[in-house]
Amino acid sequence: MNESLENPDLSILIVTWQSGELIGRCLESLPAACGALDWELILHDNASTDETVSEALRHADPSRTMIVESESNLGFAGGLNASIAISRGRFILLLNPDCVTPQGSIESLVGHLEKSEGLAGVVPLLADDEGEPQRGFQLRRLPTMTTLLAEILLLNRLFPGNRFSSSRLYREAGLDGRPVVVEQPAGAAILLRRDVIETVGSFDERFFPAWFEDVDYCRRLHDSGARLELVPSVVIQHRGGSSLSQMKLGDFLSVWYRNLYLYADKWMSLPGREMVRVGIMAGAVLRMAAISVGHSQKMADGPGAMEANRQVFREAWRRWKA
Repeated sequence: MNESLENPDLSILIVTWQSGELIGRCLESLPAACGALDWELILHDNASTDETVSEALRHADPSRTMIVESESNLGFAGGLNASIAISRGRFILLLNPDCVTPQGSIESLVGHLEKSEGLAGVVPLLADDEGEPQRGFQLRRLPTMTTLLAEILLLNRLFPGNRFSSSRLYREAGLDGRPVVVEQPAGAAILLRRDVIETVGSFDERFFPAWFEDVDYCRRLHDSGARLELVPSVVIQHRGGSSLSQMKLGDFLSVWYRNLYLYADKWMSLPGREMVRVGIMAGAVLRMAAISVGHSQKMADGPGAMEANRQVFREAWRRWKA
């Protein structure tokens, strides 16, 4: 990395794991996206066994980039914390390796945050490869016991218009170009002020290896009085599911529901988190019943999905202690 960048405007932090297929296009898009900004890139690789590091070395700007190769997988939160500790920018962009940033997009985000003194951070509008906004993935209020249960028990799929899911997903908000205050945007691309991160503190590494660490951080931001704003005029392409595609269904469900319960255990009362735990078990039973009559589950065939949900039920019964 070029040591002349002692006080860059922006530090871009990317945590990778088995990201070899995607990291090249992400890194190649950064210079044009940053425009006239002084920026640095810190890429923390969580012990990938594919070509992630070699692809990063091939596509990154060496004058602006530091690549940190971890000997073990520290998880997403651990990788972010390690990167934040060595970053130097006034603003910090948390960026997933499956994002592609169009020309001027990051520069526009920084400009918006710089002129908005009351904001802790801003996020772009995420869109898939076809240009469709990932609204349901990105526009979210912080979860409550009720909204978590609606998702766990599949009410959001069986009754998409139910008031709990509608409220959680900001369905009343328009995306007409005006910024929208969002409690819990997706963690794929978030620009934060350094002083806000220093005040709120590090990411909780108990959410290992990934999922819900960004929800937890947004909760802490919200409780500190900080505000996050989505800027629909800035669009970043986000493929999504890159880490998910590297995992078996049973492993993913085990991590997902364990971390969901950890969030409930951290932020909800005893009755609330017990309701969530019982809901997780009931949801697993519902999914097993659906599989038994021929409904498939993403990422697995019937037998594999059935065993994955049995595993979730057993772990929820034990409160993930074993």
